[in-house]
Amino acid sequence: WEYGTEQCNDGPCGDATFDKRFDPSPPAMQEWLLETCDQASRLRAGRGVLPGPFVYDEEITACLMKSFRGWLRGRGKDFPVDKEDDFWDELHEYLREPSDKDTAGEGYRFVQDKL
Repeated sequence: WEYGTEQCNDGPCGDATFDKRFDPSPPAMQEWLLETCDQASRLRAGRGVLPGPFVYDEEITACLMKSFRGWLRGRGKDFPVDKEDDFWDELHEYLREPSDKDTAGEGYRFVQDKL
């Protein structure tokens, strides 16, 4: 996507494409994704951001990485996750369907609430 250029009339335009090489597990990438969420949260509906399930009161409110960080910290763990295998294990635990016996599944509920 391209965003905010004159060519795009100060809004999003272009085609989104899935990049199979994208890897969110390196700590620097986790931090970058969180910073991107922080930048996006400063955008407002009406300036290229359309109201929808991820926009509340004209503010972007959904950020999976921010929610993931809060979940990790609530379990006494550090963000970003240092080891790639640990990142994927933690993310899987965060996103799996909830059960009654533990705190896993918060990410699953976060995503379901936003859809």
